[in-house]
Amino acid sequence: MRNTCSQQRGFAAVFAAMAMIAMLSAVALSIDIGRLYTAQRELQKLADIAALDTVRIASGCSGEAAGTPAGQAAAMAETSASLLRNSNAAQDITMLTEVGRKLLVTSSDGESLLGFEPLPDASPLRDAVRVRLTRPAPARLIPGITGSSDDVLVASAVAAQPARGELSIGSDVLALNGGVLNSVVGGLLCAAGDAVCQSEVIALNVAGNGGLLSAGVTLEQLATALSLSVPDLADPLVLDTQTPVASEVLDGLAGSLAGSVDGSVTALLSALAAATAGNTEGMPLASLLGPVSEVAGEVPFVNLFDLIVGLGQASQAANGAPIRLNLANAVNIPNVSEVHVFLRVIEPPQFSGMGPAGQTSAHTAQLSLQLRLAVGVLPSTSNTLNSLLALLGTSVNISPIKLGADIEVARGEAFLDSLQCPQRDLNNGLPVAGLSARTAAAEVRLGTYAGSGASAPPLTAVAAPIVTASVSAIFGLASTTLNVVLNQPVTVSAGGGTQVLENVTRYQPLDEVLVYVADGAPLAPPSPENPQRVGNGNVLSGAFSSLFGSLQLSTSSSAGGSNLCVLFVCVPLSGLLDPLLTGVTAVLGPLLTGVGGLVDALLDPLLNALGIQIGGATVTLHAVEIPQPKVVTTAVAVLP
Repeated sequence: MRNTCSQQRGFAAVFAAMAMIAMLSAVALSIDIGRLYTAQRELQKLADIAALDTVRIASGCSGEAAGTPAGQAAAMAETSASLLRNSNAAQDITMLTEVGRKLLVTSSDGESLLGFEPLPDASPLRDAVRVRLTRPAPARLIPGITGSSDDVLVASAVAAQPARGELSIGSDVLALNGGVLNSVVGGLLCAAGDAVCQSEVIALNVAGNGGLLSAGVTLEQLATALSLSVPDLADPLVLDTQTPVASEVLDGLAGSLAGSVDGSVTALLSALAAATAGNTEGMPLASLLGPVSEVAGEVPFVNLFDLIVGLGQASQAANGAPIRLNLANAVNIPNVSEVHVFLRVIEPPQFSGMGPAGQTSAHTAQLSLQLRLAVGVLPSTSNTLNSLLALLGTSVNISPIKLGADIEVARGEAFLDSLQCPQRDLNNGLPVAGLSARTAAAEVRLGTYAGSGASAPPLTAVAAPIVTASVSAIFGLASTTLNVVLNQPVTVSAGGGTQVLENVTRYQPLDEVLVYVADGAPLAPPSPENPQRVGNGNVLSGAFSSLFGSLQLSTSSSAGGSNLCVLFVCVPLSGLLDPLLTGVTAVLGPLLTGVGGLVDALLDPLLNALGIQIGGATVTLHAVEIPQPKVVTTAVAVLP
């Protein structure tokens, strides 16, 4: 019995020793897990801070004078400096810093996750960095039981600071011509061939209402007018399915702008909505609106008039057919008795929306214009011919000069090249935006046409009469037709070119201190640096002057021989044809080259009303959005 008790006490000691070892191991494991957790948390915190510090310079918020985003080497240097500032043991940390952009990736089960794509220094798409840190794990209390001494800890953080800006490009409001402007609005918003609608729009005196040209529209107001939300305006799928008609948009804008603009503006919008109620063509929003920002939803992103014209151009581009602009009473050009203008919008304009530097741009419309003019010959020419034919008792009837011009207009573009984020010691803590513009170019073709200009005939491709004079003798004893012939159409290119603009440095910060409204934008204080007008406004005049100098005119007569004879009296045909040719040249010269001619009286006002300047542009920066940098994902990067 005694031996049995001794044996039991021995077994109990063994069990106690085993339990003690297990307990000590559990305690050591708990301590190691706690130390590992603490060390991992500290490493993750260092990765987060380093990513936030580094993205400030990688996104262009580095304080560099030019606002140029830092490259890979500078980003790595900033990560290293951040680790030294925030860790007492940075020497045992291995780091990997990459500059790129955040993006959505789809997992194997179809779930969308935030990811990261490294990009080279030259890429303008960079707006994020990924920092990956590794360091040895803490020494184990019981090596081999609670882990290996070769274990390492890994932490990763992707931080982004998507500094964004918003701009637009269009024509100078001061250069808009009232009569042409109203005709353009009517042509864009009314149904094809609806002369009643066009006359009603013109009667509303759109151009005479200063509020329409100076009022700004915010994204929230536009969304309200369309019965959408601001996030809906950022959804391409929603925009593709939203094609409201003109009257609905105008009526909605009248409601959403009520209280924020003068009552005459909302009354005009309501009247426009009523006048255009017969137009059922949809206005495709997707072709007009760029990326939008919910943060900047209260910032005017476009001029009200530009929005209305842009929506009209978008609907016309979708329709594809040319429209006839009712400009007969809108222009007064000496000697021009008929004006027929046909417009076809190939690509509508687009407003930039909020976007990052290097990716954000706005462009004007791409379009074609057909001009068909009937130009009267000077009375002095008729008098000269009649005096030369007085002895023959003849009469002369001179037809109008048939002059046609086809103008293919490429789009102009404005670019947000760089964004310097606010820095305490730079520009009084305000952003700096770098802009550039590529001005619109045009190909102009000048010639004559057959038939009536009202039917939009093509320019004749071969030699054809540009004017005809019918000569009839008394009693029908003799007659002939005198022709001034245009040998062939002539073509020239004008405009185009890229220009770097001055930096925009003046802003009004909003309360959120995330959005800075640029001075000179709609509803903001005026500024000498915004909008910026660039290019040469006389490019189109120079093009027509060049075309006039290239016209090759010749003369011909239907009469046989070199003389026109009645009984025994003859008149040399050259004596008739030369004054006729001189008379045609005397009319076309001032029309195509002079001040107050075709370009000044019709083309420049027409293109300005459409938001286009050939060889020039007016670029407006609206706002800059600078959110605080934030960590978007801490998923551990998988290295290739």
